[in-house]
Amino acid sequence: MLIRSASGLRGIVKDDFSPEIIDRYIVSFIITQNIKHCVIGRDGRQSGKDISQWVIDSLTKYGVNVDNCDLATTPTMQLMTEKEQYDGGIVITASHNPSEYNGLKFLQKDGTFLSPDQCNNLFTSVDNKDTINDSKVIGKVSIYNSANEEHINKVLNAQCIESDNINSNKFKVVIDAVNGAGSDILPQLLKSLGCEVIMINCNGDGNFTRIPEPLATNLKDLENKVIEVGAGIGMYGPYILHDKKYKALEKTDNILDIELDRAIELIAKPTQRGNATLKTFGEHPSEKKNITAHDGKFGPYVKCGKINASLLGDQTIDSLTLEDAIKLIDDRKQKIGLKKKKK
Repeated sequence: MLIRSASGLRGIVKDDFSPEIIDRYIVSFIITQNIKHCVIGRDGRQSGKDISQWVIDSLTKYGVNVDNCDLATTPTMQLMTEKEQYDGGIVITASHNPSEYNGLKFLQKDGTFLSPDQCNNLFTSVDNKDTINDSKVIGKVSIYNSANEEHINKVLNAQCIESDNINSNKFKVVIDAVNGAGSDILPQLLKSLGCEVIMINCNGDGNFTRIPEPLATNLKDLENKVIEVGAGIGMYGPYILHDKKYKALEKTDNILDIELDRAIELIAKPTQRGNATLKTFGEHPSEKKNITAHDGKFGPYVKCGKINASLLGDQTIDSLTLEDAIKLIDDRKQKIGLKKKKK
């Protein structure tokens, strides 16, 4: 059964997708977004090439011109869709779902995902089985092979990126791209910034060697490789290393400005992780359980029963109020689809 969401649709390929199903969604995308020129790309899933071709076949038979970026990340496709000549974009991807899944993400012409109202209009059009006539003039298909290069240049030229400082530090970075769409662009970007890059699972063939969801249990190979090669940046962000002891930088630290005294201070700090409760905020009004603060591999978080929520931005455990903690828990509940307890 296809799963619809604000970013498009996804499902198990062998059960949920066919050229006919793809055609229905493409027709409604053309109708609701007035598509005449579309840019497309895909992630590394092995089903992606077939579904990309089905998308191209549907677009072109209705007279839409298509530029095909082939293997590309979703952010790259969003950047390409912003270009003036495009009326919208499509990414063939199922994000962090297992390899048997795939899907379509629909982009409006400014490169953002469709709004909830736009999604509703598209899905209503699909359900109504709206149709359009085949075009007398078939749309043209062009290969767009500079998307990664353009995206990298955009990053390097961004004002917030201190390229010279990054280059001078000669960071050693491990990348595990799970053989997906980031297999090419991530190493290229980091090498452009003067980093020494160690790659695992970066051949882009879509043969997922692990579950793509970036949870700690799925990232053991990356964790081991970071330790093995003494990398300065890994799955939990920048850190310092001394005598086989690792300490993550705190949110107020800038890796480019860390001096010896600060490094010694970080290394000397006791590690409080896992189940250790660092602070108790009080009871959640609907969950009727205490909200507590903890420090984990991904940084500080709050916990209420079985619900964990990471702190945001500049939030710290010390500065967090009960109201802040409740909002973090409620936002997390909504995101993972948990139903609120009835009073």
